[in-house]
Amino acid sequence: DKAILNIIDGKTIGTFFTNIPNTSLPVDIQAIKARDGSRLLQKLTSHHRKEIINKIASNLNEYSND
Repeated sequence: DKAILNIIDGKTIGTFFTNIPNTSLPVDIQAIKARDGSRLLQKLTSHHRKEIINKIASNLNEYSND
């Protein structure tokens, strides 16, 4: 329903399990950075956000076979 809004609001939406060891930033730091990024996105115009989403989608399609 409102998954993106729930994420932006910082609500817990589920659990992800993996056997791969975490070699990156701690999850709480990643969450803070994601929240900061979402705030920056909210400041952009809808047209600019659309361009960003389209670029991400294009990259996902381009690299989906890798």
